Amino acid sequence: MGPLLQLWLAALLCVAVAGFPCPSGCVCPSEIQVLCTNAGLTSPPRHLSPYVQHLSLAGNRIRRIGISAFQRLRRLRTLVLDDNEIGRIAPFAFLGLRDLERLSIQRNPLGELGRFALAGLHNVTYLYLSPGGVRRVRPFAFAGTADVKLLLLSGNPAAELEPDGFSGLRRVDHLLLEDSDLGTLERGWLAGLRQVGRLSLRANTIHELAALNVTSEVRRLDFHGNRVLSVPAGAELALAPTVEASIEGNLFPCTCQVHRVLAALSRSNYSEVRFMQDNFCLTPPSLHKRRISEANVTQIAPCPDRDRAEEEERRKSEEVRLPSSVGRLFSAPLPAALLAVTVVRLRYL
Repeated sequence: MGPLLQLWLAALLCVAVAGFPCPSGCVCPSEIQVLCTNAGLTSPPRHLSPYVQHLSLAGNRIRRIGISAFQRLRRLRTLVLDDNEIGRIAPFAFLGLRDLERLSIQRNPLGELGRFALAGLHNVTYLYLSPGGVRRVRPFAFAGTADVKLLLLSGNPAAELEPDGFSGLRRVDHLLLEDSDLGTLERGWLAGLRQVGRLSLRANTIHELAALNVTSEVRRLDFHGNRVLSVPAGAELALAPTVEASIEGNLFPCTCQVHRVLAALSRSNYSEVRFMQDNFCLTPPSLHKRRISEANVTQIAPCPDRDRAEEEERRKSEEVRLPSSVGRLFSAPLPAALLAVTVVRLRYL
């Protein structure tokens, strides 16, 4: 191919149809595809064709995604934001993207997913947030998002899942939390999650298993290969009778705390024999990585009862710290409430 022909083809790729110029540093193979990989951008490009369906902004220096950042690209189906410097996603950042099927925000120093950061997404086939720097999932981060095939949170060094972090998230085929440091699983971290086909926790480090209350809203639970450092007094561990559960290959403390797990499993009709055969001891060192069934748990004394007043005070301190009016707004009629907010916002766009 001669130099003139190469220049001519490059010129064709740098100009989109319908009078919308291709952004500097980007390549626009067609009216529906814009590739801005490693283009040195510090913010999403403006003035793109409203017919764009596939947009890659990977490998740039974008630090923030603002409110309704892509509102003019309502036909967008694929959006890639990998390998940027995104530290904040504003509430309703992806509002109006009704046709979005794939959203990838991998390898960004997100810090936290704030309230409504990923709210209002529908029919997203894949939502990737890994590996990344997610350190906190705030209440209602996914409010109103529905019909997701796979939501992947993995490879996060210290992800704190706050109560109601997944509240308002509905109809998810697979929610996968993998290979992360989850800190404390607090009471209410699964609250408000609706119609989940599979909830998977795999190869995570859990400093405190304070709650794993899996309701009938979840069809299957996979709890595999996790390291559980502590099971505190008053831990809320429960499986609804309809949940198909698999608890295998995990490391638990084979101290007095193991009785708290066994008691919870007994209440949930999960086989204690199966649990002790399929899982292993983390502590004490003499039992490390030995099957719990080999630990002779009948000889391990139960933990002393904690003072009731102290336990009640702890419960109060761990309640969701949200105004009661907010709690009422996002309880049962969450989709309608979110729709009302969305309609108001769109009316003034």
